[in-house]
Amino acid sequence: MTAGSSAVKATAKTALKGKWIKSIVASIILASTVLIFAVIGEFVLLFAGNIAAVIYRVLFAVFVVMPLFLGTLRFFWRLLFGMEDDPVILFYYFSSQDLYRRALKLCLSLTVRIAVIGAVLFLPAAVADMLSKAEFYEAFGNAIPMWVSNLWPVSVLLKSAAGVALALVVIRYYAAPVLFIADDSIDTAEAIHMSSVIARGSYADFVYLVFSFLGWILLCFLYVPIVFILPYLLVSYLVHVRFAVAYFNKRMSRADQAPTFSGV
Repeated sequence: MTAGSSAVKATAKTALKGKWIKSIVASIILASTVLIFAVIGEFVLLFAGNIAAVIYRVLFAVFVVMPLFLGTLRFFWRLLFGMEDDPVILFYYFSSQDLYRRALKLCLSLTVRIAVIGAVLFLPAAVADMLSKAEFYEAFGNAIPMWVSNLWPVSVLLKSAAGVALALVVIRYYAAPVLFIADDSIDTAEAIHMSSVIARGSYADFVYLVFSFLGWILLCFLYVPIVFILPYLLVSYLVHVRFAVAYFNKRMSRADQAPTFSGV
């Protein structure tokens, strides 16, 4: 078991003490980028339709927002170790082609992996939805069967189950971005794999930490508070991963195996 939420939050507050101005500026940069992205997405939806809007959102999220998020994590990671960089370091992964390609590789790997798993999990619900539509039977010249009316609750149940399952799968990779930004030499596949391994011993603690921040997260939907809350959330997340890695290394040491991430 890793450190509790209270210890994680106390460590995060200590790390942020006296560093709130730069932290808030960093949060404003990330939040403003996401806001611009959302506004443009609404215009694309309005003038080009749903498909174009979905394509735009996916591309912008993967190619811009996610690398910027990694740069933001790196800013707060270095702040956690006492290094006060200028917020411009948020664009670290845009500063060279090699760094951008490396960040993009992680972003694409996680996106594709989660998308494929999500597609498989939601496939039964999609089939139920298709079978409940009149157009499906009209295409074959058949009347709508009576039992079709029972498919709606089945579809809702399948979607709920798939959503929960996908959330549990996503949590397996929660440590991957931190492992990636903490070690400039780590391979993308290794970061993703080791996140799955580390999550086995810290899964419940991370979920509990997320729920302990539920009130703060809800405040973020008002947008303005997010620039003050985001530093606290991100640093707490980074601190938790440090504790999770330390716990993992401790377990490996007890098993007479060398610690894998002793520098994190």
